[in-house]
Amino acid sequence: MIYKVPDEYYFRIHHSRPRFKDDVENVLIYMATEIAKITEKDSKEFADELNNAIRHYPGNGEKKDKTINNWRTEISSIFGLLEFEDGKTKPGYRARHLAQYQDMVEFFKMFLFSFQYPGAHIKVHSCFDQIRNGVKFKPAQYILLLLQYAESVSGKREYITKAEACHCIFNDLRCTRDCEHVSIVWDRIIKNRENGVEYDEKGDTIRYAGDILDYMQIANLLVCYDHKHFYSNEKREPEAVKAFIESNLWFGDYDYLYSLISSDSEPDKPERIKMYYGEINKHYNSWYRYVNKKPEGVDFRTNLLSLLSGSDEEFMKEKEKTLLSFYNTLSEKGIPKAKETGDLGEDMIYIHECKRVRNLGRSDILHIIKPIPTPLAVGYDIQSVEPTGKIKYKKRYIEVKTTLTRAVVRNANYRFHLTPNEISTAETVGDSYYVYRLIVSGNHAKLFIIQNPVKLFEQGIITMTDNNGADVSFDIKNARAGNFEELLTWQN
Repeated sequence: MIYKVPDEYYFRIHHSRPRFKDDVENVLIYMATEIAKITEKDSKEFADELNNAIRHYPGNGEKKDKTINNWRTEISSIFGLLEFEDGKTKPGYRARHLAQYQDMVEFFKMFLFSFQYPGAHIKVHSCFDQIRNGVKFKPAQYILLLLQYAESVSGKREYITKAEACHCIFNDLRCTRDCEHVSIVWDRIIKNRENGVEYDEKGDTIRYAGDILDYMQIANLLVCYDHKHFYSNEKREPEAVKAFIESNLWFGDYDYLYSLISSDSEPDKPERIKMYYGEINKHYNSWYRYVNKKPEGVDFRTNLLSLLSGSDEEFMKEKEKTLLSFYNTLSEKGIPKAKETGDLGEDMIYIHECKRVRNLGRSDILHIIKPIPTPLAVGYDIQSVEPTGKIKYKKRYIEVKTTLTRAVVRNANYRFHLTPNEISTAETVGDSYYVYRLIVSGNHAKLFIIQNPVKLFEQGIITMTDNNGADVSFDIKNARAGNFEELLTWQN
């Protein structure tokens, strides 16, 4: 038997879908970086400049103008990287934050935290249809509530599939309009499983629910097994899951339209529809201001342990080992017992450097390795050392550039930005200046080390493009650009 939502409750919910969904993480890092370079401009001028950047993304060189324009509009609609006001466009907080920190996991948490139906990420006629049908729905929050409830009553890990999410939640007004309690929905799902009920699982049917589940996986809120079973990641992300579940954040600018439309005896008349479309469009700009507000009272920065460890049991063990390692093993010889920097990538490199120097037999100089507090603005993140003998050593000044993501980052995104202060320091200390390019993706970490980037630029080995400092790009296949090095951790 194929499951079917009762006719009186059926309403198919949807949203804009980027054509680059299978490459979404690589594209978003690239686009956020390019968008962040552009200052506030007339919207047409901004669009032209952004389109030019889109054409430089690998594979886009020969694409038609329509395709390039679609890339730009899809990004602005679904992910809210831009803000609009009085005929002008500017980079949104989301784009600037992602370009600076390259924490894709954090980005998707912020994206899902404010994502709702209705919103300006969908076209105006779809927004009208959702309001007319009474839809008020935050999908990530509802899914996490459902799985939390399911595990509380069963006492074990519970899952949901894309097809179940589509037909039992997303396409059912009892959930999206009436906010039916998750206990009722879970009972319905369990009964369907017990009775062998099947679902229409065609890709174009379940794709919208599937998108949200995939985005929740990228955000580390869910974990997926067998490409179809999605489980809560609450054990690894307790603070984030709690923030989602307890949030009352809602974009309420459309709320007055619900009663206005429901009380209208002829809402389908052309002149009435035109009026409602106009009302909805009035809130287009305010929607993008809303989603680009810096989240208050929540910290969605990525927990690297949660990305790098395998099972939940391994995660908890490694969490304990890391604390012991940091506070005990690495505290010898005066190394700080507290983190002096909040950047997780810098913490990993700090541990790496302590391990590297110790492995070289120079534990006597571990106290020289120090994270540098950001307010000092010295042009590097970590002061380290390079042993040159049994007694001698020289300083190593390390700038850490980190990208955090769930997917494999392609070569095109091994670039980074150096501030004017960082370039000045690099010029001053020469061969003692290093850039540690750390890529954490899935449960893997890659470390690529570049020494003296200014000299490499002068030799034509890497490129630097002026942009309030410099955007640096390089080919990791070029052995002269730098080298991969094993990332040393508490395990090795």
